[in-house]
Amino acid sequence: MKKNFSKIFALICLCGVSLVSFSCATKVYTTVRRPAEFNLQGATSIAVLPFQLSNTVNYESSGFLILDVLDFFLSSALNTGNTDESRAANYITSNLTSRVSASGYYNLVSSSAVQNALKNGTTAPCDAYLTGQILDFNYNTESRDYKKKIDDETYETVTEYRRNVTVRVLYQVIDSKTNRILESRSRKYTNYSSYYPTRLSMPSAYEIIENDLDSLVKQIMKELEPYDEQIELKLMSDKSKNPDMELAKKYVENNLIEKALNKYQEVYTETGMFEAGYNAAILYEAYGDLQTAKTIMTRLVDATGDKKAVSALANINYEIKQEEKLHQQTEARNVR
Repeated sequence: MKKNFSKIFALICLCGVSLVSFSCATKVYTTVRRPAEFNLQGATSIAVLPFQLSNTVNYESSGFLILDVLDFFLSSALNTGNTDESRAANYITSNLTSRVSASGYYNLVSSSAVQNALKNGTTAPCDAYLTGQILDFNYNTESRDYKKKIDDETYETVTEYRRNVTVRVLYQVIDSKTNRILESRSRKYTNYSSYYPTRLSMPSAYEIIENDLDSLVKQIMKELEPYDEQIELKLMSDKSKNPDMELAKKYVENNLIEKALNKYQEVYTETGMFEAGYNAAILYEAYGDLQTAKTIMTRLVDATGDKKAVSALANINYEIKQEEKLHQQTEARNVR
């Protein structure tokens, strides 16, 4: 089987393949392009509408009764709502907007233009828009007591405080022309602070949940757009002490990938050695030549029924489906 490996080798540098040697096995790390997890039916323009609030009421004591009473009545009278929740909603909205804009995958349309169109009953000036709401933003404080040693005979009871936060968020992608919900998800995050000596020294609910909000934004971006993911592939060790197999392994360890693949392929063609065919298939997969990888691994499965080969073949088939899905998404956008 002859291939133009000079072209493939140039491609592997662009795809970010790296190989790391271990005493028992050699792992191959390669970066693959994943399709967007949502099916937005070829949308090329999108808007991110401001995330709405649940206005959840949380009451926590600061330890000072007068201040607590004043805070409660002022919040109710002024309808200031939950400041931490407002910060959370603004964080999600602003970060999604900036990331969509920076990626350039979609033509980002102004949220105000979409909101005006919806208010006036006209079609929004984009293919789709993302809308969301914080369904719940709850937090509370728990305390614990422990004995602190003062001297050999004296102990003092000390109270510490920890703040717990739970947030539940709903978001949807709407088709602008039909007003049909294309995709809908809800996610829940729970986090808590360390223990602090006083209630007032604890971080705010927003500060505690901020990292989780960042994870939410990253997840939504994976659902909206194709993204890169690093995967790990493991080559098989050779116990036969075949000198050509040893040479191929050394090529891999020295990042001479073209030579390694050629050598594994050569050994497999000449001897039918399982390990040589397996490693050749894995390297083809790392290069992105999934059909050749599938052909070789299918032969190994049919000939041996080996569990590792069965698992590797399933993984190759998964990668083929992901590649096909990405192609379909690209074609749908081209049609638009």
